[in-house]
Amino acid sequence: MMPRWSPSHASAPRRRYARPLRLLLLAALVAAVLRLADAPPSVAQTADDAFLDRAVASLTVDERLGQLVMVNFVGDDVSDASDIAALVRDFKVGAVLVTASNGNVVNRGDTPAQLAALTNGLQQRAFESTRRADGASEYFLPLLIATDNEGDLFPFTNVTHNYTSVPNNLTIGATWSKAHAAATGSIVGSELSAAGVNMLLGPVVDVLDNPRSGGNGDIGIRSFGGNPAWAGALGRAYVRGVHEGSGGRMLTVAKHFPGHGGSDRSTDNEVPTVNKSLDQLRAAELAPFAEVDREDAADAAGTTDAMMVSHIRYRNFLGGGAPFTRPISLDAAALRGFMDLPEFAAWRAGHLVMSDSLGVPAVKKWYAQDGQPEFPNRTVVSDALLAGSDLLPLVEFYSDPEHRGWKDNQLPLIQDSIISMRERYASDPDFRRRADDAVRHVIAAKLKLYPKLQLDQVLVDPANATAAAGQGAEQMRALAEDALTLLQPPTVADLRARLPRGPRSPEKVLIVECWDDCYPYRVMPKLELQNQLLAAYGPAGKNRVRAEDVGTISFGELDAWLAQPADPANAATAKAMGDAAWVLFALAEYNPAGRPASGAVKRFLDAPPVDLRNKDLIAIAYNVPYHLDSTEVSKLSAYFAVYNKTDAAIAAGFAALFGDVAPKGASPVNVSGTFYNVAEAVQPAPAQQLKVAVFGQEPDAVRDTRTIGLVAGPVLDRNGHAVPDGTLVSFTLTREDGAASSATARTTDGLAGAQLAANGRGRYTAAASVGALTSTPLAVTIGAGTVASPTPEPAPEPASLDGGGSRVPMLALAIGAPAAVAMAAAGAGLLLYRRRRSAAQEAAAGAAVPTPAPTIEPAPPPEPPALRVDADTRRVYVRGAEAKPPLSNEQFRLLLYLYERAGKVVGREELVQHVWPDAHMEGVSEEALDALVRRVRERIVQAGGERSYIVTLRGQGFRLEV
Repeated sequence: MMPRWSPSHASAPRRRYARPLRLLLLAALVAAVLRLADAPPSVAQTADDAFLDRAVASLTVDERLGQLVMVNFVGDDVSDASDIAALVRDFKVGAVLVTASNGNVVNRGDTPAQLAALTNGLQQRAFESTRRADGASEYFLPLLIATDNEGDLFPFTNVTHNYTSVPNNLTIGATWSKAHAAATGSIVGSELSAAGVNMLLGPVVDVLDNPRSGGNGDIGIRSFGGNPAWAGALGRAYVRGVHEGSGGRMLTVAKHFPGHGGSDRSTDNEVPTVNKSLDQLRAAELAPFAEVDREDAADAAGTTDAMMVSHIRYRNFLGGGAPFTRPISLDAAALRGFMDLPEFAAWRAGHLVMSDSLGVPAVKKWYAQDGQPEFPNRTVVSDALLAGSDLLPLVEFYSDPEHRGWKDNQLPLIQDSIISMRERYASDPDFRRRADDAVRHVIAAKLKLYPKLQLDQVLVDPANATAAAGQGAEQMRALAEDALTLLQPPTVADLRARLPRGPRSPEKVLIVECWDDCYPYRVMPKLELQNQLLAAYGPAGKNRVRAEDVGTISFGELDAWLAQPADPANAATAKAMGDAAWVLFALAEYNPAGRPASGAVKRFLDAPPVDLRNKDLIAIAYNVPYHLDSTEVSKLSAYFAVYNKTDAAIAAGFAALFGDVAPKGASPVNVSGTFYNVAEAVQPAPAQQLKVAVFGQEPDAVRDTRTIGLVAGPVLDRNGHAVPDGTLVSFTLTREDGAASSATARTTDGLAGAQLAANGRGRYTAAASVGALTSTPLAVTIGAGTVASPTPEPAPEPASLDGGGSRVPMLALAIGAPAAVAMAAAGAGLLLYRRRRSAAQEAAAGAAVPTPAPTIEPAPPPEPPALRVDADTRRVYVRGAEAKPPLSNEQFRLLLYLYERAGKVVGREELVQHVWPDAHMEGVSEEALDALVRRVRERIVQAGGERSYIVTLRGQGFRLEV
């Protein structure tokens, strides 16, 4: 049974992102300390395992096999007479994929309510067909309802209308911020789960270490970046955000295992081959998956629930036989070889593996190589299950590309595939064993979402879905500004010297857009950029340009003019270009083979047909930043990247053009046109002053001890961000007579700490180094201090860390906490106190007696407090400011009750009885209570606080933590 997670004690912040780097590092370190230092011992969930055993044993053969299947369908009819209802009823399918392209999601009107009605209808069909008894109670097998939501609108986001427009992964990567990753995941989890979606096909954690401009399978904006450690850290933060935002009602599926980034073509069209050794894969492609799969009892929310296996071949690392594997999704030995690696074996035992879509052209072409002209759907399904996938997406299940209608062509093959699974189950013991193992994983995943598998746990309120949607615009605006990147010239100072101001009336501005010519579909209206520029900077905005001075042409129109400059049909384009003082190139996808007009700007820069001396040429990348070469970049006055086409990104790009914001982001991938290299960028900055400190004591008054704790950092990279987690730091401690000791430690959020042997009383010199970067020597005197006594509970109040309103809670370090983390926390400025182990913890620790952590006296608690609830005046104050408008009666009763019991777990029934004293527990649904808690969290956030004040503890209740 896979472990359940409860929200981390240190959730990612939801507001106030423009904080000093030091505070972000400290906040991240809080999570590290709580995970590593004070994690409770795991407890076997025997009751849940027993229920899982009974649930699996109760399944018929048809149910066992149907639960392994994910299907799509057309339209939004989920009535009992619909085709999808028949699949659920007659074939017992266990999962459904909903997409906008199939018309399941209607992105107009009240989309959240429409989606909620759709998911409720699907779950009702599942309830009617799988309901059963377990003693005196009744349960059913709810559907996994999945969708893609990778951000950046269409095509990788299915639900857009009325929902928060979140960015793609590359934009998050450009912020180098786990907080932004977690906040984005939280928004996605909160908004989609409120509408009944319970499985997110994401995040993508593929590493893009070798970008390829112009197609060829480049994963581009879908990746967090080119550094494996950062891709994993951001992916884990995103997963944590999804889990916390959804309140545990959404599964995440990390993709595309074992890694798509090194492939040279799209897996949708052909099976690519990655020619890397296992060691190379573990250093790059596999590393982010190992991070999101990492089991951590105190950070279970950061562990993904599932992984999607890709249709990619790899060098045969198992030895013998063919030099390359089959597609991993269809190769049992190869997939098992990956899953048996130490970094994945424990995770696999309790979690879900699903295949990528089994009907994509790449799979069909692979089997065609074996002389099978038609799509061998039965073979494909069996091979995928036997290879090791638990959940099988029967999507794009057609034989003839000319006849791909879902009802007439795909539905019969879906049905036939399930029937073939039933036949194989009856005749093949190996298939039967694998199917029985897979269905246990599937049912366990559903129990993780809904512990009682009861309908009232599953159904959602359409009104709540509407209320929950579209609440993250301000957070996405802050993220967009933090991601905004200056690619050319190299520094903001150079930019200000080259462009002291932005466009001013009556200068003409010409926008060259690619929304139609760079994609196989129009992604937004032609004049969208023009309209948004005028809204912000025209007469109705900051009044810097006039409406008549801003115009737009397309890449196609530019391309036609370049091909035939004298053609009268292109005269308007020629005049617009000639009159323009500012030319803004809106760069998007570049696919010269499939979309020739997408190369128009490159051709213009190579051979401009007009005099450019009196023009400022500006490029803004609304996609990847590496399509222009160095010569083309050199002809631009400025080159920015916003990485996506959401409104927040568009606004950030214009703000940079007009000089209203200074770009703060840095590309997370290589940009050949500016000679920017990520591997170099994440190295420690050579000019920084590396600091080393003694843990918990003044260096000139260290108590007499056999060991001394040292902490170094924060270690920053060349972009000013923390170096990747795991960067090696070396420590030395040298006595004046030459006796020395040394140790090494790895960084967490730029900080590292280690314990070194001390050779008696005397004067020492402490130092730390990271590669060629060396700290200033620190003079240390041992023997002048005294042993401090532990600080008793309760914990001190939060202490201000940056002199302003930013706060991080005190940390309770158990005696015996990992020294490196404890020292790193103290050296970074965290105030620590010691908490003794319980008797059970002492017994578990055995005879080992660790070196006691020193006590640092807490600073006086600052005012105002993070949260204050006044029972007499019925007012709520967040960081000293009153929450307005006042909370409703139910909201206030709930918050006050939790506030008066802060730090204690309050059960659901107890909370219901207090908030609704006249109602019986059975008369108040869990959905109603969850909705009320969600709304109180939102009110706290709106007033300047954080959602993490109210923590959901799965199976227990809620706890207020401030």
